[in-house]
Amino acid sequence: MTDTWTARVDAINARTLARIPANVRINGENLPSRIIDLPRTSDLLSPLDRRIIHLDAIDLRDEIARGGLTCVQVAEAFIKSTALAHQGTHCLTDFFPEEALERARWLDEKFKETGEPVGPLHGVPISVKDQIDIQGKDSAAGFLSQGKSMIRFSEPILTPSSVGKNIASEDAHVISILRKAGAIFYCKTTLPQAIMHLETDSYLGPTTNPYQRHAISSGGSSGGEGALLAMRGSPLGIGTDIGGSIRSPASACGLYGFKPTAGILPLIGFRNHGCILGVDRIPPTQGPMGHSIRDLELYMQVVLAANPAVREPNLFPYRWPSQPLPKPSVLRVGYCLDDGVCRPTAPVIRGVQAALTALRQCEGIELVEFTPREPEESWDVARSLYFCDAGQRMKAQCVASGEPVLPLTQWIVDQAGSEPVTLQQYSSLMTRRSELRNRVAAQWAAAGIDVLLCPAGPSVAPKLNTARYWNYTSYWNVVNYPAIIMPTGLYVDSNKDTAKLEDYRNDQERDNASSFDLQLSEGLPICMQLVGRIWQDADLLSTAKVVDEALQKLSQRS
Repeated sequence: MTDTWTARVDAINARTLARIPANVRINGENLPSRIIDLPRTSDLLSPLDRRIIHLDAIDLRDEIARGGLTCVQVAEAFIKSTALAHQGTHCLTDFFPEEALERARWLDEKFKETGEPVGPLHGVPISVKDQIDIQGKDSAAGFLSQGKSMIRFSEPILTPSSVGKNIASEDAHVISILRKAGAIFYCKTTLPQAIMHLETDSYLGPTTNPYQRHAISSGGSSGGEGALLAMRGSPLGIGTDIGGSIRSPASACGLYGFKPTAGILPLIGFRNHGCILGVDRIPPTQGPMGHSIRDLELYMQVVLAANPAVREPNLFPYRWPSQPLPKPSVLRVGYCLDDGVCRPTAPVIRGVQAALTALRQCEGIELVEFTPREPEESWDVARSLYFCDAGQRMKAQCVASGEPVLPLTQWIVDQAGSEPVTLQQYSSLMTRRSELRNRVAAQWAAAGIDVLLCPAGPSVAPKLNTARYWNYTSYWNVVNYPAIIMPTGLYVDSNKDTAKLEDYRNDQERDNASSFDLQLSEGLPICMQLVGRIWQDADLLSTAKVVDEALQKLSQRS
């Protein structure tokens, strides 16, 4: 079985590399550790290519609509930058540039015929996390054997005879919405085994960080999206989040990433995300990753305008406002530098403090110290509910293909315990989750805060195979609050980030501190997290723009 699975992996990786156009093939082995500037400096990209890939999705759409760019020009530029990104970071599971160009030519013809865009995403390339079905393409959940859609997850576990039969028969619901809006699909991106790491490593191998590709992770589980977006291989990407999987890679790679309230965006056609559709444990969500907050808003507007709850009745029929929300006369921003369990490393603290400094210089903003209650209870509930079967289904996936269980997969499964949860235990866990949600809502209301500014994680992008503290992100999955990751404009600086903990409250704090290598982390981006209340997604992104503007002003002054 081992020979079978490794041969299949080699074939998958070779297939992706073979689809890279000859004019942008490079020897990835010869690249330096830091390749984040490659899209800006590489002679393999023309000046027009470089201009195109550094536009956000809205600017791309508007330039195409004005006739300043064609869809073919845009597609060609992103095909080149995607090729560079993959050869440097191993961020793709599939690449189909010819189909993208065919779609771009069709869109250009339609525009020429009618003088009107096909839709609000006309000509915008969108990258897609591998677990999301695109018709005719492989879809997997970080397992070579995985071929069951989330909506069919009650079917029997796969057997060796069905390994690798993962071709999607139709588009996921969200893909059909975006396709009708004029989007171009051209690649699928990597995710980790079981889709349950805050890094990205699977049978295909690890995806690394373009800021330090030899030793640092791109985050996870949407780490392929993180690396690709950071390398300007995509203007807009789709990730998923059940414990931090959008926010971790956005933070690791210096991007904007939005985890909406679970239950408003469509999930039909998403492969196993560690939960069974219809069972509200730790509910998963999908969401956008990109280069600006307005692009995240665009994604939400387009998807929700299609009224996905009609097809997916489990969804809340959320209506995204068509006009910008008015700014409140006074904005109360809670802030937290330490969750009480695992103190973040020095760069993270510096990033949050910089954001607070920026906000103190803004009129109409009040800052309120706020530490979310009961972080230990949140993680105890989360870890137990992630794998109610003690990982039996996950292990069966590995047995079916012969692939090994990876260390971070084993770690998260071990967190759940060695025995499946009984019905009585399950009921107790769900009660504890509901009661925690009530207490957090009461704490939030008592403080009178509109949003919470806090660390994006316990550290900046982690060294490979070290991300084992989830609660800065998973906490908000448990209580189902929306959250956005935003760059601070700061980077790890070995002259400024020398502070170290002198004592440790627990093993998690010790492990986090010992995993941080200041020299390896030099130049990594520093991000922060902004959290809003459940169902207040549009309000959160509106507030995030205020915070983002304050950060940019501070950056310009310094």
